[in-house]
Amino acid sequence: MATVLTDVKRTAADKKKEDAPYEESDYPYGLELTLDTPTVDKLGLGAVEVSQEVRVNAKAFVSSYRSDQRNGKDERRVSLQITELAVMQSGDDADAAKTMYEE
Repeated sequence: MATVLTDVKRTAADKKKEDAPYEESDYPYGLELTLDTPTVDKLGLGAVEVSQEVRVNAKAFVSSYRSDQRNGKDERRVSLQITELAVMQSGDDADAAKTMYEE
């Protein structure tokens, strides 16, 4: 079964109604991955450019789950610990398909 990607970019309306007006990023907090030099080397990522699109495939487990109410709103927070990761530059479509469907 193919996984459908969901665009998580925040709209202007999202930014306006959220409790944190100081957060101007287009994407919600916690959705940025930062890879250090040893990890970049291990993944064989090589040289990339800022704003270059890459494909990411990962296996993770839920490391924590929290559910509570704030100001009458239900809020949930899920933390995922990535255990396996593949990052491919945009032109690696054949490798991306192979990586996505390997178990």
